[in-house]
Amino acid sequence: MEARVKLDKLALSARGKGQIYYPYQDGLPNYHYDGFFNPNVDKVEDRTVFKYENVVKFKHAENGNRLIVCNKRIKDAPNASPLYLIFYTNYDHIISYSDVHLVVKHFRQFHVNLRVSQIHLATDLISDQRAGLYASVIGAIKPGFKRQPSRIYDTSVYFGKAISSNALIVYDKLVELAKEKGIHLPGDVCRVETRLKPPKLFNFVQTIEDLVVQDWSFVYPKYFSLHQLKPELEKGMESIGIECGKPIWELRDKMEDRFGIMSSNFYRDYLMDHSSFSGPVRDALSDYRWCLNYKQFQS
Repeated sequence: MEARVKLDKLALSARGKGQIYYPYQDGLPNYHYDGFFNPNVDKVEDRTVFKYENVVKFKHAENGNRLIVCNKRIKDAPNASPLYLIFYTNYDHIISYSDVHLVVKHFRQFHVNLRVSQIHLATDLISDQRAGLYASVIGAIKPGFKRQPSRIYDTSVYFGKAISSNALIVYDKLVELAKEKGIHLPGDVCRVETRLKPPKLFNFVQTIEDLVVQDWSFVYPKYFSLHQLKPELEKGMESIGIECGKPIWELRDKMEDRFGIMSSNFYRDYLMDHSSFSGPVRDALSDYRWCLNYKQFQS
């Protein structure tokens, strides 16, 4: 089992109250114009796009990554940013700093400065065999300070709401790739996605230059961690009729309801790091940097 980390989505926004216009049909550096966003056809999870009249799609000339650019706020959203950009990637590619830098540089010629608005950090747990990773991760995950899931589906669980400063989504990436992309992998992939809004999190990063060398080790365990029951306690819980195959957040509530055990004591006394997941995920988050050689693109 291995873990890989990457930026899966990056949203940038401009400050100010005025409207911003640009010649979208000319394309953007490394991206070509791909038409207007159609809410009846195009899928996008970011509800911010519905605050704008102009939502324009672009596609990367080489790898097909998507870029959505929004401007001309609707009347019902006077406080929306005058310009909002969303960089997306796909499973086989990354959002490169050089591509984002060129687009940011392009808008600077219009005296528009862009700040980091949203970050989706994807941590993929990968096996070269079908290993039931999604079920295992759901059973092992402690979702930071989130107590309960906000939504549960067959192959995904959401902790936190869209308006929150942070959220955590765990989903079966293997199933998603097959259903939505027609990509069938031979092994198994489960994604743990940490969604952060820096403006609501004390602006720990503001510009893409802040983001390039950001150390992501703080994400584990602040926003999520992966555990298993201590063997001796697992036997004890089973002996009193508690099914230990439940997700950790459900076991915590059962122990609190039946025995008055506080959450902090449950996590401290009953759990240990997951033997297969914790080490690789910690190492991957600690090692990941968006771009260590970003200065070569600064000219």
